[in-house]
Amino acid sequence: MKQKASILMAITVSGCFSFPASVSAQAMEEVVVTVDYIPDEKLQTSEVADILDAEDMSIAGDSNIGESLKRLPGLSLVGGKFVYVRGLGERYSSTYFNGTPIPSPEPLQRAVPLDLFDSSIISNVLVQKTYSPNYGAEFSGGVIDIRSAALPDENFFKLKFGSVFNDVSTNQNGFTYTGSDRDFWGKDNGSRAFPSFIKSNIGSYSNPGLFTNPALIAPNGTVIFEGSPLTAIAQDTARLSFNNNVWDARRRQNPYDISMSSAFGRRWDVDDKSFGLLVLASHDNQWRNRFTERNRWGERAFRIGLSDQQAENIREQAVLSGSLGTDEIPLFSVENYDRTINTINTSVMVSFGVEYGTSSSLKLSKLITRKTTDEASQRIYRIDEGVLNNGRDLVQETRLQWTENELDFNQVSGEHVFVFTGSEVEMKWRYSDIGATRDTPDSKLHALGILSGSTSNKFDLGIARSRQGVGDLVPRREFAFLDDDNQEFGVDFSVPFVGQHFDLLTLKFGASSLEKKRGFESFRFSYNFDSIAPGDPLFLQSLERLLEPSACVGLEGVASSVADDCYLATNTTGVNTPLGHIGIRDGVTLGAPRPEAYDGKTKLAAHYIALDLELNQYFRLNLGWRQERSLQQVLDAKTGLLLQDDGGIGADNSPELNQLFELPSASFTWSFYDNMQLRGSFSQTINRPILRELAAVRIFNPEDGRFYIGNSQLKVAEIANRDLRYEWYFADDDYLSVSAFTKSIRNPVELFELGGETPEFTWQNNASADNEGYEFEIRKYLGQYWFLTANATHLNSSVQLSDATSTTSTAIQNGRPLQGLSKELFNAQVVYETETITASLAFNRFSKRIALINQEGGTVAGVPDLNRILVYEEPFVGVDFNLKLRVPAEDSLIVLSFNVKNLLDEETELRHGNGLVYDRYKIGRSAGLSVEWQHY
Repeated sequence: MKQKASILMAITVSGCFSFPASVSAQAMEEVVVTVDYIPDEKLQTSEVADILDAEDMSIAGDSNIGESLKRLPGLSLVGGKFVYVRGLGERYSSTYFNGTPIPSPEPLQRAVPLDLFDSSIISNVLVQKTYSPNYGAEFSGGVIDIRSAALPDENFFKLKFGSVFNDVSTNQNGFTYTGSDRDFWGKDNGSRAFPSFIKSNIGSYSNPGLFTNPALIAPNGTVIFEGSPLTAIAQDTARLSFNNNVWDARRRQNPYDISMSSAFGRRWDVDDKSFGLLVLASHDNQWRNRFTERNRWGERAFRIGLSDQQAENIREQAVLSGSLGTDEIPLFSVENYDRTINTINTSVMVSFGVEYGTSSSLKLSKLITRKTTDEASQRIYRIDEGVLNNGRDLVQETRLQWTENELDFNQVSGEHVFVFTGSEVEMKWRYSDIGATRDTPDSKLHALGILSGSTSNKFDLGIARSRQGVGDLVPRREFAFLDDDNQEFGVDFSVPFVGQHFDLLTLKFGASSLEKKRGFESFRFSYNFDSIAPGDPLFLQSLERLLEPSACVGLEGVASSVADDCYLATNTTGVNTPLGHIGIRDGVTLGAPRPEAYDGKTKLAAHYIALDLELNQYFRLNLGWRQERSLQQVLDAKTGLLLQDDGGIGADNSPELNQLFELPSASFTWSFYDNMQLRGSFSQTINRPILRELAAVRIFNPEDGRFYIGNSQLKVAEIANRDLRYEWYFADDDYLSVSAFTKSIRNPVELFELGGETPEFTWQNNASADNEGYEFEIRKYLGQYWFLTANATHLNSSVQLSDATSTTSTAIQNGRPLQGLSKELFNAQVVYETETITASLAFNRFSKRIALINQEGGTVAGVPDLNRILVYEEPFVGVDFNLKLRVPAEDSLIVLSFNVKNLLDEETELRHGNGLVYDRYKIGRSAGLSVEWQHY
């Protein structure tokens, strides 16, 4: 039921409208007007929005923002960290922190991974599904605005410790390796650092690079580098500068997950000023096994049709016998991809604020949040070079990868109320300096193999020699660095008016500016065995032994006349070839493709105006307009030249680089009954390509082993948004809502495979995409202690491919859904809550969705087949239980928490349209226990 509030207003006798009087103004006649309102932000705003506060996250037992947002209507979590709003991919979501857009530390993603944000630092999260012009023009699926915890009203101190057991990972065998002595804290101690000798010589990835193809070695044994000779001795120095020589993963039992956090709040009141300090810190370590079963089926498997049991039998026989690709066994390849990922999350937030008088406040905020992933993995698979019946080599591939993602957010903001000609004008301003970095130092990958026809069953390095130049089986090490620096300023004003023909008119206007600089560099170095003959006993040695940098290492079973006993990979001693037995190359080639590095710049300048008109207690109208100018440039990291096609008219004038957008929006709220209302809205927004997508460079992504090439011809996507929502607040805290919406997208961007021996992917515009959907949400209290929340979403989507992307395999895709879109989403939660106990049971389900589009080879009997082209993620049903017990003590409170995730033990499955398994793995059940001490 709606509550009542009294709002003090002044109405003049003459004129159409006037300013409302300030509290101190006594000359005007005062009239008290009561209006209905419900103290809920999603009701008070003129937009369609959902609010998730800290209490909601606590009830469900969610540890980060991504886990919590999946429980809201129309939202789904993909990959454990990206939220899809109303079926639109991660590129269509905009993430803000305290009103400021934040950059993503992911090099190939525009969206911020939401598992970066620990739930302990959050006050609430606004998910706005209809557009308002105070936010940036890049609104598609929705805006996610994360608000940091508020300054304290009282002094407190909190300390929390917890642990989690996962039945697939904890105390189970996983992979690990020797890293650095600071790995537990998620920060490398420098042992993985880019060698200073190489860094000082290689510059910004120029052509040719420090190491070159052996064919480019001069006759006198020197190597061409930047036009000057670099002696073989100097090359030895460069090779030996890679002093981290750990290549092998070893087995060990994974420990229990651990987490710890603390919070401190202090408030001082001095005269008419109040000061507040808030400090929050958290750290947790999690270990998870991902043992994935992979199948790649041949054409005949799609022609004859197979049951699950038949497919499983065929896979088992293929693993045992090694027979792939025959008419009897229509399996292209099988693979066991086993990974152990140690995820280390660390967050520190400090806020200091001051309130002076009754009209002004100032706040300084700093947040550093770091997510580090430490992965050791092993893939065992059979390979036939992509040609059926041509080889049965068995490969064991090991990868060690350390990645640090960090967001450094600094903001100073203020709120002020000024009395201007009798009116109280509200002003909010902010200045933010944000850095996002991603470092992936010294990732290592190497493969051992059993060659087809070999009489030995022992894995050895011969696979690297036999496949040299064919695939990526040669040992290699990779370095990738991303730096993103953002400076943003914004100011917003709100001026109220009253008049004879309306209750209240609020004029809102503001301006903002954003300057972004991004630098990306990626380096790859590979070892080759061209100088070693097939079958050489050197291949029986471990790679760590062969690359051992210490002096004069003897190799068991290898004669010194064959081996270079001291520094096998160099020519320092025992020279048998000009450059030693094992050569080294970098990832640079002469000519195309361009180097794996770029610098990017973005400048945005915007201003907006909005009119929020409350005609009476029944009808509210909001009209908005935003103008936004953007300049995007992608530059060669070495030369500074533009890496975009500017149409020959200069970077500052190109319509694809320097653009002006004028975007209207309109919404209404009709309170047609005491506790019911209807909302509607229309807006035009955009979705820009990100700098990485525009960069005409070729970049290797070590996470999926693929190359990505930018497309400087990408166009901005234009979106028309339409929404209608019915809301019924039928009790104090009970509500029901039903929504319908459509989104029409012109020039949507999707990722396409270019094909080739080594798969390459690029971004291209499609002609159009249309989404429509319906949402239902209810919250109902069942007596004094019980309440129920539930929501459901139904989505329809249709993509029309453009002529530029149409091929034989893509033409039949017209009308398919957008990638990552689930047609149905369901959430429900039952909660029992008293002063001392809170218990909840949460249910979440999504229907199947397109996980990837396999363009190459998607035919059966020469005819394109969607069953083979499209790979779907199967429905997942998550059931989670959470229990909290509060034990009061003198001036303190002890909170005991217990939760269980994935009670039904669901697994993740990717299948083709005809049901054949593509990938699958178990995530396991997790049980967590924590204790928190709160002192006031």
